[in-house]
Amino acid sequence: AITGEVYAQVLADLGRFAESYRLSDEVIAAHRSLVERSQGSQGARRSLAAALATTGGNYHNGRQYARACEFWREAHDIY
Repeated sequence: AITGEVYAQVLADLGRFAESYRLSDEVIAAHRSLVERSQGSQGARRSLAAALATTGGNYHNGRQYARACEFWREAHDIY
């Protein structure tokens, strides 16, 4: 998931937002699965929050501000 998160960020940096968003969805799903499998362990939740924050930045850079805020709010709620 971490490699995918970085790749999604690079795609966003290159302006390839649609690809970035699709990959981000996969990354977030992987983190959510890890949280579930770990019964909500703090480490897994913090990793999810970090991925959510990064994904929010990608959406912000793609001018999808409402969606960015959704990701950032969820990350904030975890932290």
